Amino acid sequence: MNIKKVFISFIFCVSLVMSVFADGSLFKFDDNIDDFVKKHKKMHAVNTKKLFGFEMNSVLGLPEGQIVCLSTKKNPTKTDVFLLSAGGAVFGVMQDKNGEREFLYDLDNNGTLDAKSSVPLLTVDILTNSKYTRKSSKNNVDACLNEFYKIFNGTENPYKSGKLRTQIRKMLTLAVNKNTKNRDIIYGIFMYYLLLQQHPYVDITNLVVIDKLYRERFSLKDTEDGHPLTTLHIIENLINRGDKKNAIYETERAVKNNPNFVPFQVYSWQLETNQAEKQKKYKKLKKEHPNHWIVKQI
Repeated sequence: MNIKKVFISFIFCVSLVMSVFADGSLFKFDDNIDDFVKKHKKMHAVNTKKLFGFEMNSVLGLPEGQIVCLSTKKNPTKTDVFLLSAGGAVFGVMQDKNGEREFLYDLDNNGTLDAKSSVPLLTVDILTNSKYTRKSSKNNVDACLNEFYKIFNGTENPYKSGKLRTQIRKMLTLAVNKNTKNRDIIYGIFMYYLLLQQHPYVDITNLVVIDKLYRERFSLKDTEDGHPLTTLHIIENLINRGDKKNAIYETERAVKNNPNFVPFQVYSWQLETNQAEKQKKYKKLKKEHPNHWIVKQI
């Protein structure tokens, strides 16, 4: 299986509309939210500040507009189950599960719930269809990714130096600016790093969705490689999901196409099954890249 190069496809909590699940029961994976919406056409406006204690339309300062809360009940409570919607389309569920707020999503837009997270997310297509998103065939996204490339290919641990956190903030600044071209894709990258792979099965679903958007926007052929950083995220996701076979395939292909990107060489060493070859890769890493932040740790 050849997994394609992609970006994370999440947008954070904006233009939200909510509706409450009438009988109070919880949604679960594979539930059809489209059927529920068809059965509950009458909704009531809810004061989100009064109900939740905060103005939902002020989250991250996004320009997508007012966040609206609707309910099938005239007086819903915090523990009711809500549907998440934006731009007129339902994309997920917010519910209280054992005192914890849980979010389920229809990430591939097929009407059923297929992913879960502990934070509110908005699928990338909502922002893509926003009037505030300026689409351009000129690839300004790779310039952002190049900064992450330098960070991960450097000598300082990005998680300790603060460089990664600083770059993530820069991505958010670009993404919330309605003058930024292709801000939907850039915001998707921001969300990937914000979550830092806490939800690998959420990640992979969105990686596939955003890959299609990225390739269509910038006219990439199926045979063309994307940015090496997106390849890195694919490999990490495969490893996190225990898919060693495809992780090895993608890693060896990445090393061949990007010989100067040290993280690929590290994963190649890590995934190597032949002990003699594994030792050779280890010695090469220590000899050629002794100061790389990952190599120093192995």
